[in-house]
Amino acid sequence: MPQIPPWARIAIATVLIAAAVPVVARLEVEAGNDAWIDTGGPAWRDLQRVEALFGRSDGFVIGLLAPDALSAESFAWQERIAAAAADLPGVERIASLATATDVAVIDGELEAVPLVPRAVRSGGPWPPGARERILGHPLYAGLLVSPAGDACAIAIEPGRAQDERALALMQDRLERIIAADPAPGEALLAGLPAHKRAISRVVNRDQRLTVPLTFVVMVLLLSVFLRDARAVVVAALAVPTALIWTYSVIAATGTPLDAVLGLLPPLVMGTTVITSLHLLTGHAHTVRSGGHRVRDSLRRVCVPLSLTTVATIAGLIGLWWGAVPAVRSFALFATAGVVAAVSAPILWLWVASHWLSGVSAARLSAGPLGVRHDGVFARLAGWCARRRRGVIVTAVGVLAAAVWGITRVETDCDFLTALPASDPVRDAQVRIGDRLTGPLALEVVVALPRLPRDSDLAALARCATALRSAPGVTHVTTLADVIALVRARGGGTADDADLLDDVRIFAPAAWRQVVGPGLDGAGSTLRISARQLDGSVAAATAAGERVAALARR
Repeated sequence: MPQIPPWARIAIATVLIAAAVPVVARLEVEAGNDAWIDTGGPAWRDLQRVEALFGRSDGFVIGLLAPDALSAESFAWQERIAAAAADLPGVERIASLATATDVAVIDGELEAVPLVPRAVRSGGPWPPGARERILGHPLYAGLLVSPAGDACAIAIEPGRAQDERALALMQDRLERIIAADPAPGEALLAGLPAHKRAISRVVNRDQRLTVPLTFVVMVLLLSVFLRDARAVVVAALAVPTALIWTYSVIAATGTPLDAVLGLLPPLVMGTTVITSLHLLTGHAHTVRSGGHRVRDSLRRVCVPLSLTTVATIAGLIGLWWGAVPAVRSFALFATAGVVAAVSAPILWLWVASHWLSGVSAARLSAGPLGVRHDGVFARLAGWCARRRRGVIVTAVGVLAAAVWGITRVETDCDFLTALPASDPVRDAQVRIGDRLTGPLALEVVVALPRLPRDSDLAALARCATALRSAPGVTHVTTLADVIALVRARGGGTADDADLLDDVRIFAPAAWRQVVGPGLDGAGSTLRISARQLDGSVAAATAAGERVAALARR
């Protein structure tokens, strides 16, 4: 069979790489991290049921930090921002001091009234005690206004149909709205969608530094081990080729690049370098033996290279049975990356074999991967064979220690520390959380076969007290808080049963915040709503489970 000339081999390699580049150019970066959630698990189903009853709790928060967040200028700014945000597609509802309602007992009747009187929002004087009432409001203090009055919030709830890309577009529009209307203080945009998007953005931004830096380090190490510029070029060209092919597979399937897939480059680059060393070492032995064909070199390294590749792919395929979609996606694309990492060095060895002479083989054989390398490992193998009992006992001990260490590992996901301290989204989240609510919602829903009774209020109060004592929890709201508010507003002479009926009939907006329809269409559900500051999912889950156990009693 006639040999393919070197220029034709270069042309073939160029075409194979160039064909993948336009596909990679279509690669999108995921706006958030919904793929981290097991959409078939009980947590996701419970979340969907809660959102169907009470709406989403993972929206955006616009925080205003000002010396006086209750000034007329602040109210005017909040009204403008809330009105502009309400016109955005996908916004379900907005809560702010300018739009929030309160309850009052007027002439013996319960009525819904504006939280802040219109005259005050227009610049008029505060009625006696009204300002203090808002700063200590059991439903809104710490949620929409800080106890010190130096911060307020506009909570924006997206519709349930809004996915991560729609939320990213909504965030961009909210940022433009805030920038176009100077605030009477410092305006910050935070919320869980912004935080998840920032995590993906940071991971992908880091790749712009870490991937080139890793490549430079690999080239330096290859120079030390291979000791020949031509051999180094083969391995160096194989690394970006494997990355391009891997990302082209991701882009061709229409899968966006999320934070989990951002872990692919180290795997692909490392596998490519290892494969290159295998192939180049085998080819050096082939050349020193009088051969020159790449086919002969592949036969020489076929067994170790195949075993390594198959074992790596088998380990990655094992991730496919995980519950998290992002991990299953990683398993598939990592497998494709390993195949690309094995194929790219073969391609470039085939292209460059014409220029890899006996001098290159001699340099490689004389280097750390050559005769010296073989001698070191031969002596190591002999030492282990002479002390096989001690080696086996040591290996078993190390394995036992590793197994014990795995059992001591605790899993958690702290959204705040997932971002660097200098990140503006984390900074906004922390500064808003220091004065108002935290970034994570914690919802406990209690199903009742009937409407709430006065006997349920004491149990709700105990649950709320337990939840408030949990680390990081900043705000808790229950039906018991609403009834306590009505009683404080002038309903002190009525019993709890009458107040429950009054709130349900005359203050339906307040009622719907804490009481929903039954999960199966009958009865009702009681909502215990909390906000968490530190971002620890493990802490929030533990607190929610304790409260749920208390509610079952």
